[in-house]
Amino acid sequence: MPTDERFPDAIAVERMASFFGVQSAGKFQLRGLGTFVLSSREIYFERLLPRKAFHIPIDSIIGVETPLSFLGKTRFNPLLKVVFTNAQGQPDAIAWDIPNREGLKSQIESLIEKKKTV
Repeated sequence: MPTDERFPDAIAVERMASFFGVQSAGKFQLRGLGTFVLSSREIYFERLLPRKAFHIPIDSIIGVETPLSFLGKTRFNPLLKVVFTNAQGQPDAIAWDIPNREGLKSQIESLIEKKKTV
């Protein structure tokens, strides 16, 4: 995935993010490694196998948390959980086990605050 071309405004890129799922899809979904991109517009995540992409516009993000588990799954260390409003207008959440989760949490919270003041 050529992030330089596709995301010229990328703030952070993590190529070894471990996907824990999307809340609305329920407990029985595949985890998997992929590339996490935080840009000024969105969070983009592309799971490698099976290949699937997720787009979360910054405008739709309600909050960011660091719980120890998500959908009954854990690795016994904090995860990055993003709570957002999905395309159907319903509250939803997505989570990853990801390096630099605290830094990413701060960066996402900063983007949310910027969008509120614009």
